[in-house]
Amino acid sequence: MERKTPLHWACHLDQTNMCQVLIDFGANLYAKDDYSKKPHDEVVATSQAKGGVINKDIVKFFEKAEAKTLRRDTRKYNEPLYVKYLTPVEQVKELAEFLARVRDMSTLTTAKKQADDQDSDDVEHQVVVANIGNKLNTQD
Repeated sequence: MERKTPLHWACHLDQTNMCQVLIDFGANLYAKDDYSKKPHDEVVATSQAKGGVINKDIVKFFEKAEAKTLRRDTRKYNEPLYVKYLTPVEQVKELAEFLARVRDMSTLTTAKKQADDQDSDDVEHQVVVANIGNKLNTQD
């Protein structure tokens, strides 16, 4: 089994978006696998396997790193539209359904918390009534 970083695999599989995400979140562009290959070497090997067609977008990441102009930015991943852009088309519907379920769960959690608060208020009310009843009984 080859020990490669996720960036090695993303480069090997020619996954531009995944390379961008990994690099933005701090992937080491100079990490070596078991054969002392760096992720950039995977890009070259993949291009040779495809008949010399190199993924210029992935290569730009490495060129920017060499020129010390690579900017890692994770803020864009907080935007729902960007997440949709990164998600394959067939998974967008599944993602929307998941988000709807999460919203429903948070609504249920809020409703349950409100019900629990109401129950605790009822218990406190019952304790106060019981204490008043006890005081009235002791005064007789």
